[in-house]
Amino acid sequence: MSRNNRPEIMLSLEYDWYNELMSALNGNAVMTGKFSETAKIAQRLIDNIEKYVRFRVGVDGTEFADIGFFKTDAVSLIWQLLTAYCKLNETTSVDVYHRLKEVRALLQTEEEPGDGV
Repeated sequence: MSRNNRPEIMLSLEYDWYNELMSALNGNAVMTGKFSETAKIAQRLIDNIEKYVRFRVGVDGTEFADIGFFKTDAVSLIWQLLTAYCKLNETTSVDVYHRLKEVRALLQTEEEPGDGV
């Protein structure tokens, strides 16, 4: 494999976090309906991770799973984790996006030169 084909992003997880990651992806892989594309992407990530993951033991005996990702797969993984989080946390979320836009607009209005006050 040439140096240009190496994954740009490396993720090193203790074994229990690796299990959590794979559980989240497995949960997404069985989704249906409007989430069928999400399920396909989850399954592709699972297949790639299981194929290329490298297990190692740290100097203190801690077991790790080292996973390499290309940028596109890293982006897909972030979306998968957000999807898994939303499935687990089905409470009403805070609309931070619109709240931040309002605060910024208010601050910008306050900073505009006024009538000399």
